[in-house]
Amino acid sequence: MNLNWQLVFAPRTVLEYAVVHELCHLRHRNHDRAFWGLVGTILPDWEARKAWLDQNEHFLTLRRVEPT
Repeated sequence: MNLNWQLVFAPRTVLEYAVVHELCHLRHRNHDRAFWGLVGTILPDWEARKAWLDQNEHFLTLRRVEPT
């Protein structure tokens, strides 16, 4: 299992989501319905945690965001 070290700058809930996400891949290789179902049994609020990561990932990786 690999995690980006920059997740230490994310909220704890987001780090927990990343760990659970990767651990669920030990059972389900793809992001299929069964995978997300397993994630949901462990973290019922996974969607909010994932949304934070999707919206703020560029702050963690210090990637340049092009203006829209």
